[in-house]
Amino acid sequence: MGARYVARALAQVMPAPMHCQSHIDGDCLSVSMVNDAASVAAGQAALRAFLSSHAVSASVALQTELAFEELAVNALRHAYAGRAASQCPIEAWLRVGEHEIVLTIEDRGLSFDPVQATPAPLPSSLEQARPGGLGIRFVRAAATRMAHERLADKNRTTVWLTH
Repeated sequence: MGARYVARALAQVMPAPMHCQSHIDGDCLSVSMVNDAASVAAGQAALRAFLSSHAVSASVALQTELAFEELAVNALRHAYAGRAASQCPIEAWLRVGEHEIVLTIEDRGLSFDPVQATPAPLPSSLEQARPGGLGIRFVRAAATRMAHERLADKNRTTVWLTH
């Protein structure tokens, strides 16, 4: 599948340009979103179409999408907590290499380092289980490497996945 096919597929799933824009340059995808659920969902759809066009296996695509969703939704819910929707940028970059996928998510929200954060404890029973809190644990399990930087007013988290 070529870039033209992916561009047509993206055009069908993307909301208005102010909410989410994507750009493909060979094996790289860049996605500019804002802090609202529709924008992040459109970014996730762009990522899914891009991975599909690069013949990434279903299991690695799922892990990559999970990492994208976890990091982007964390920025939406936590980094930009209390801020008006659709006002704050969330940027994502994805590169598909021969044996590795590199995903980077960047926001200008509150400082948070998912690499150093203590993961939520696992429940010991179904009765103790509560929604949420396991996403970072899942990302860490899927990644071969994970790094975080605080650059001026930006959080930048990068995840490497083998494919």
